[in-house]
Amino acid sequence: MQLYILDKNPIRSAIKIPEKYRFKMLLELAQMVSSLTGSVYKPVKQGKKLVSWINHHRRYVYYYFGYLYFWGLKHIKMKQKTKEDLYSIWQSLKPLSGKLPVYAYFRYRNDYICEAVSDECLDIGECISLYEKYLKWKKEKSG
Repeated sequence: MQLYILDKNPIRSAIKIPEKYRFKMLLELAQMVSSLTGSVYKPVKQGKKLVSWINHHRRYVYYYFGYLYFWGLKHIKMKQKTKEDLYSIWQSLKPLSGKLPVYAYFRYRNDYICEAVSDECLDIGECISLYEKYLKWKKEKSG
């Protein structure tokens, strides 16, 4: 599972996600959060590390998830049960602290040349910059 964090501000980060990935991000995040809250989706294998990260960045995840949830309501036809499940997961994330993520991992395709190693933990600003370069490269390669 992957979570795209493209800005220090959770709302701007969620807005920057390409539209075709937004609902996928919402569902993946719901799965991740379920590991923490014991909600409706199955637990994920990443377990302890993931739970620790979500707990540490709970406020960020809450706002990021919220934006994606409301975008999904507006743009995607979902069953009522899915809407209710996603809402209950979002509500279970009520912020406990005001901390936002500071570090992230940048992952990329094998044929992309990059100055960062894929398993290297980077400052989030640097990670965002690398991701934006990657998107430009991908667009140039496909177009």
